[in-house]
Amino acid sequence: MLSKEENERAATRSAERRAFRRAANAEQFRRAQQRLATLEARLESLDEAKLVARLGQIYEPAEIAFPPSVEAKREYDSVSHALANREILISRRLQKHLGGYMAHELGTAEIRSFLDTAKTSHSLEHKLYKVGSLIFAYGREQRALVLNPFDEIDRPEVAYTVPEILEPAKFKQLLATAEEEVPELIPFLAMAGFAGLRRSELVREYAEDQVLRWEDINWQKQLITVRHEVAKQTSRKMGNRRFIPMEAALLHWLRPYRKEEGLLIPMVDSAVRRRMKKLRLASKINPPTNALRHSYSSYWLARSTKEGLGELSKRMGNSEAVCKRHYLETLTREEGAAWFKIRRSKAGAEAVSMVSAKAA
Repeated sequence: MLSKEENERAATRSAERRAFRRAANAEQFRRAQQRLATLEARLESLDEAKLVARLGQIYEPAEIAFPPSVEAKREYDSVSHALANREILISRRLQKHLGGYMAHELGTAEIRSFLDTAKTSHSLEHKLYKVGSLIFAYGREQRALVLNPFDEIDRPEVAYTVPEILEPAKFKQLLATAEEEVPELIPFLAMAGFAGLRRSELVREYAEDQVLRWEDINWQKQLITVRHEVAKQTSRKMGNRRFIPMEAALLHWLRPYRKEEGLLIPMVDSAVRRRMKKLRLASKINPPTNALRHSYSSYWLARSTKEGLGELSKRMGNSEAVCKRHYLETLTREEGAAWFKIRRSKAGAEAVSMVSAKAA
């Protein structure tokens, strides 16, 4: 139990914090009004100039946009172009939900209501918090805001889920069906299942996203280069570029589709999803999310016990701790070898050869 004196001190501190917030908000509003008057006077004679207000934050085109533009946000938190494109959707969601407020009016209650739009998805709530807090932190750093309301809310935790993997027989069936029904998916399936590439490293969500290209494959050295701008962005000081040796299974499935240049997967994400839906119906196999990447790492680790987690972490672009947490499966070495022995049937190989000859 707190003493009366301690309760009084706590109440005083709470009152001081409330008073500071009111004073900070009032000062922020006063400054915004002054800037608005200055901008209106300066731009009055320019027909093409427009004042833009997002969440009530006034800014000049050369200054801060709030929520910040993709370019400004990328400068702040060093995310990749592809990641920034995905996160701008969350910025728009924030603007849509809280667009009736001035930026400095937002408190913990309003931010909590925004996070609650994730409903029962803990991973989405975590993403909303991550992106939203970065936006407000950027605004504070640029002195567009005095306080960041996200600072008073604990970061949502994401419950751990065990990664799911495919059985070798099902992956073989998936590949065989793809070559009959949607052969344009083979490079995607092979790269994910036999090299552990992330979906975001292979497939563009937006036309300008950076993804893997045929030029990134060195067929002579049998090596894939995942460029820094393609890889998942981390805080590594040495950059995020990594190299993945090509398995014999990958060479077997990928060679008939080989090109000299261009995007490995020329389709955007929505087109890939439509074709994957067709493949699931035709094969009667429904791979869980990221199952091919998880399968590659789990079966590779089971087969390659001598090389261990260190080598796998390099290939996957993860830390050893992450690999240990996600990919230590109770698989035998024989099961690991079976995954990388998946090949076409003789009839399938002949059909692919005919298609390749026609294309040439």
